[in-house]
Amino acid sequence: MDRSIRNKQIGRADWLVQRSIITRALIVLACVLIAAALLPGCASNNASGGTSGDSYEQAYAKGRYADAYDQASKIAGSQRGKNRDQAALIAGLSARSLDRNADADRWLRPLITNSDPTIQGRAAAAVGLLSSDANKHEEAARLLELASRRLKGDDAARASMYAGDSLRALNRTQESKAAWQRAKELVEKDASLRMIINDRLAGQGPPPLKPGPITGKPTPGAGDFTVQAGAYGSLRDAQRRANQLTNFGTTRVVERTDKSGNKLFAVRVGQYSTQQAARDVAKQIGTGAFSAKISDER
Repeated sequence: MDRSIRNKQIGRADWLVQRSIITRALIVLACVLIAAALLPGCASNNASGGTSGDSYEQAYAKGRYADAYDQASKIAGSQRGKNRDQAALIAGLSARSLDRNADADRWLRPLITNSDPTIQGRAAAAVGLLSSDANKHEEAARLLELASRRLKGDDAARASMYAGDSLRALNRTQESKAAWQRAKELVEKDASLRMIINDRLAGQGPPPLKPGPITGKPTPGAGDFTVQAGAYGSLRDAQRRANQLTNFGTTRVVERTDKSGNKLFAVRVGQYSTQQAARDVAKQIGTGAFSAKISDER
C-alpha cells in the first residue's frame, strides 16, 4: 500500500478517536451541569418541607406563622441534629406568635439546653417571655438572663432588659437595675432600645397593662406603612402585647382572618411614610415583627 495513503488512513482513525473522546467529555459535562441545576431545587424542597413556596424560615420572617409552623413542625418531627433543632425553634416561635402557648412551650423548652448558643438563646428568650406573660417572674428572669448571655448585640440587650423587668416585678430592685445597666452596655445599633433602657434606669419602668380594647385608627395621610408585631387568637393576649409595645409608638389591635377562616387579632404599631422606616422599627421590636401596609385597616 502506498505510504501516503496509509498515513491518511491512520490520521483519519486518530481524528475519529479524538472526536469520540471529545463527544463523551461533552456528554459528561452536560450531565454535571444538569445535576448542578437540579440540586438547588432539591435543597429548597428539603428546607421548605414541600416542593414549592418559601422555606419555613422565610414564611416565619414574612409573618406567615401558620405556614411556618406547619412546615417546621413536620421537619422537626422527621429529622435529627441541628436541622431538627432549627426547625423546632421556628415551630415554637411560630406557635408563640399564633398564641398557641402550649405548643410553643413544647417545642422551645427542650432547646433551652441546646449546644448551639443562638438556638439556646432564642428559645430561652421566648420561653422567658411566655413565663413573664404568665406572671412566673422567677423563671422569666432566669431564662431571660440566660438568653442575654447566649445572644449577641441588640438581641442580648433586649433579653437583659426584659430580665430586669421581671426582677422589678419581684421587687428585686438592685438586681433589676443591674440587668438594665448590662442591657445598656450590650446595645450596639438600636438607638430606640437604648433610650427605652435609659428610661428604666431613670425610674420609668415598663408601661403597665391597660384593660379593655386597644384603639388608635390610622391617621389619613400620615403614612402607608405600619409594623405588625404578632397575631393572636385571643383578643386579651393581643391587648396585652399591644400594651407592652407602647414605647415603640401608638399601638392598636386589628381583627384579621387567616387563610383557614380563623379569626386573629393582629397587633399593629405606629404609622410610617416609608417601608424602610417601618422595617427599622420592626427590627427594634425583634422576633416576629415585620412591616405591613396600612391599607387593610381603612
